[in-house]
Amino acid sequence: MNGTLYDMALNASNVLRHYLTRIIDAAPVVVGALILLFVFWVGGKYAARIAGRAIARTGAEPHVVRILERTIWYVFIGLGLVRSLGTVGADLTALVATLGVAGFAISFAFQDIFGNFLAGVMLMLQRPFKIGDLVSVAGGEGVVEDIRIRDTLLRTQDGRLVIVPNKNILNGTITNYTAKPVLRVEVEVTATNGEGLDELREKCLRIVSGIHGVAKEPAPQVLAGKVAGGVVTAVVTCWIDTRVRDFKAVTASIVEALHKGLPGANVSPR
Repeated sequence: MNGTLYDMALNASNVLRHYLTRIIDAAPVVVGALILLFVFWVGGKYAARIAGRAIARTGAEPHVVRILERTIWYVFIGLGLVRSLGTVGADLTALVATLGVAGFAISFAFQDIFGNFLAGVMLMLQRPFKIGDLVSVAGGEGVVEDIRIRDTLLRTQDGRLVIVPNKNILNGTITNYTAKPVLRVEVEVTATNGEGLDELREKCLRIVSGIHGVAKEPAPQVLAGKVAGGVVTAVVTCWIDTRVRDFKAVTASIVEALHKGLPGANVSPR
């Protein structure tokens, strides 16, 4: 019995010694691989920071800079993992083949997600709009609250949050109402009281010039529409300051002011 226990203890000791020897022999290689991974980790941080500063100088949006910085850092980490695994003797050929098959299966299963991801990258690079712009995209209209990798968040005028997939935005028509400092609106005024065109023009300009949201430059204009007998039709053209987000409210204010200031005239937005 004692001999059996002794043999078992001896075998266990030999096995332990064998594994300890292998661990000690492999320790320099493992430590070297960890140091290499750490170098790529830190180097990626610095490279991402330098690239981010360079990209920021081009006028890119802060959220775009952050995403590109993170992408560069992840690329460095991936390269560091591959080099570290190669250092410890891992079979990279089999690993790459396995990752390739897995990547194909994942990309096929999540093709919509990857499509939205690529569309998000394209939107961030092309910058057809930025956070705070009032846009109409993919059937939704509102102020851009956030541009994310997969989707874009819009806040409508009635307070609803609309989440629009980036792929739908990129494949559709994009209307940016605030791309320029001013936005033009037109209102048609028809006077039937025998008033002359010059008199109607003077009254319209005086009325719209004091409305909040109507830009001073370019100045409002009143263009002749149709003149027939005692009926005069004019088109009032105003430019709305895009800093005023509620364009419909400003247009309604213009219509209301003209209606009150021109009793008997027909007033309608075009």
